[in-house]
Amino acid sequence: MRIRINRGSPITFFVRVKGPRAGRELRALLDTGSSLCTIPATDAREIGYAAFYDPIVDKGDGIYTLTQSGIMDLGGLTLEEVVVAELSAKAVPAVVCQLPRMGGIDMVLGLSFMSRFKTTLDYESGWLTMEQIRDDDV
Repeated sequence: MRIRINRGSPITFFVRVKGPRAGRELRALLDTGSSLCTIPATDAREIGYAAFYDPIVDKGDGIYTLTQSGIMDLGGLTLEEVVVAELSAKAVPAVVCQLPRMGGIDMVLGLSFMSRFKTTLDYESGWLTMEQIRDDDV
């Protein structure tokens, strides 16, 4: 996969996320600083997960993350498959967390997805390149 990137702009593209019951196309932000992918509870429920996580009421699954709001204990799940263009990864660990809908970002693609690929961010030439490097069952 090869997409055009601009220095100073977030890297976003559409992905297909599959769950136990359905698949859904979401606009994702590529975040090299996120260990895990992040999906909102509403989208997780629509594709078949029992994701009713509320950070005020629920204690979470012991998956801690540092956000602008502080440290949060989040609920976790494993996405059946995440597909970007011709690239596919199965059994992708993710957390459930409500994302601000500003900017049209539906989910965050973190290292739990990117670690399955050789990823090159070349800002000088303006390209992001991702190639399959390992079996996606790992």
